Amino acid sequence: MLATYAALLVVLSGGVVTLGGDVRKFAIAFTAVFAIAYASWILGSYAYIAAVTPASSTSSGSVGRSS
Repeated sequence: MLATYAALLVVLSGGVVTLGGDVRKFAIAFTAVFAIAYASWILGSYAYIAAVTPASSTSSGSVGRSS
């Protein structure tokens, strides 16, 4: 995770320098976005949170039939 963060920060900071932006502001914002994205990925990998329960209103045979 740290290697990915460092590699992306270095490469993307190079782009910020090329565009004439403030690297310090970018690094702070990138760190926040990276942390939120990684936390979302980790939370989403837990089966309890990621589990989707099937809808009970669409039982077999009732879809597409008119009453």
